[in-house]
Formats: sequence, structure tokens, C-alpha cells
Amino acid sequence: DIPCTSNPNPVFRYSFSPLENIAGIIPPGAAAGEEIKPHSYVDLAVESIPLYAPADMELVEGGYYYEPAIFKVPTTYLLHFQISCEVILNLDHISDPVQKIRDVLPKNPTEGTRTMRVNPPVKFKAGELVGYTKGGGGQNQTPPINRFDLGLYNTTHTNKFVNQDR
Repeated sequence: DIPCTSNPNPVFRYSFSPLENIAGIIPPGAAAGEEIKPHSYVDLAVESIPLYAPADMELVEGGYYYEPAIFKVPTTYLLHFQISCEVILNLDHISDPVQKIRDVLPKNPTEGTRTMRVNPPVKFKAGELVGYTKGGGGQNQTPPINRFDLGLYNTTHTNKFVNQDR
């Protein structure tokens, strides 16, 4: 287990990126392939956007992997941050993380999105630059898909469904 501080309601003092960089957000629950995705998709308004820590957080897991050939960039990073014991932030399709992230993840990309534990975790202060993304998505579509995945999970909340028993 990773040491953490309990805080089921952390305050996000910073945006993950300036709003003018965001063309749109697809909320959690979107169908992609044969799955219902539990995270949001964030569409980029420009070629590359900076990403910032919205609150104090620690990188606790990460991966570096090959993207499909139809994507904009050949390799990308998947990052899992712990904000509190109850709140996790996941970012995927990160093109260019800061050096302190690169230093703790594999130097060579893998064929899958499997992550590895980062020990000790890498600390980020609220507002600190995490890296840049050009997004992921098929470039063979019209228009091309340029988005990254943003997942925010709070273990103290239970999602409500039409048929909760299922």
C-alpha cells in the first residue's frame, strides 16, 4: 500500500490546462469500441497543450508504451496520480512528461499499457507542470481525433445507475 492522507473532498486550486486549450470534454460513460469508458476524453483546441497538477499530488504508477500506427505520436505515457487516499487522477496519451517523470519510468516503450509502481512516488505541487500532450486518437478519421484521457476517481462515491442491482 502507498502511504496517503485521507481527504475525500480535496480542493482543486488549478485547472489541468488553460480553458482556451480545450475544444471539448466527453464525460465518463462514453462508449469506445466494445467498452463503456469510466474516464473523460478531453479534445485539444491546439496542437499541443500543457498539463498542470490541479492539487498537490504524487505520481504512484505509470507506463510508457507504443501507440497504434494511426495515432499522432508513436509513443505515449499513462500516469496515475494519488491526490489523497480516496482520490486518484489518471492521465493517458501524455506525449512529453516533465523530466522527473521520465526519470522514474522505463526508457523504452512497451507493447501494452501496463503500468508499474513508482517508488518512491514523485511529488507535484498544485499548479506545477506535469508535461504536454498532443493527444491520441485516429489520424485517419475526418476530422482527426486529438484527445487525451482524464480520469478522476473518488472511492467514497458510488455511481448511480438506472438498474443499480446490475
